[in-house]
Amino acid sequence: MTKRNRNTHHKMNLIEDIKSIFQVVSERPKEVIIDDVYKILLLNLANNQIDQPFANGNGKHAEFALTQIFEKAKDEVYIFADSLHSETGERSYAYLNSIKQFLVKNPMSRLSIVLENDVDISESLNFIKALKSRFQDRISISKLPLNYNSFSLTTDNQKFHFTIADDRMVRFEYDIQKRKATLNFNDPDFYASLKQCFDKYQYDSVPIAEDYDQYVLKSMDNLRKEFSI
Repeated sequence: MTKRNRNTHHKMNLIEDIKSIFQVVSERPKEVIIDDVYKILLLNLANNQIDQPFANGNGKHAEFALTQIFEKAKDEVYIFADSLHSETGERSYAYLNSIKQFLVKNPMSRLSIVLENDVDISESLNFIKALKSRFQDRISISKLPLNYNSFSLTTDNQKFHFTIADDRMVRFEYDIQKRKATLNFNDPDFYASLKQCFDKYQYDSVPIAEDYDQYVLKSMDNLRKEFSI
């Protein structure tokens, strides 16, 4: 099958998937229909590694997009965020489990995280700590110094966060308050630019201490049981 025929085939399947949603439009809330269409469009880009920017405008969409990045990633994922709780807005089993599966499916895969928030007490961070106790050096977690000017690399002094993976996948959040972001599953150039930012932040950051208190240890133990870590 030629590239043109493959693209036509993908578009036809995409149209049929969207049509199937609107066949039951009267039975479902508008918000649910919008979310379902969003997921179909995003999955089409992810599964076919299409180089096309895609808007990502709320916490629920962010959760689905980030989960897809981990599901599609094979080798390396880099996260720069305020805190891990802020990445999805709330606890997400699908998102956390996709992180674990990313590390399980490839014994050479690596996860690197740099946080801005000096006091991140989220369950998501405890989950990463629990994973680190199993996967050891394949996970790095560090934090930037207090009052670090992380947006000094931009021309308009606008804060941003991002998740990037495998030399091509990018979710770039340019409006942190409103969770507005752009997503692309095949943009090596944008990936390379953000990887340079990440390398600088990681160089300037310090590892998160592993002298956990009883609350964190209990949370980690519960998460190990829930996710079979």
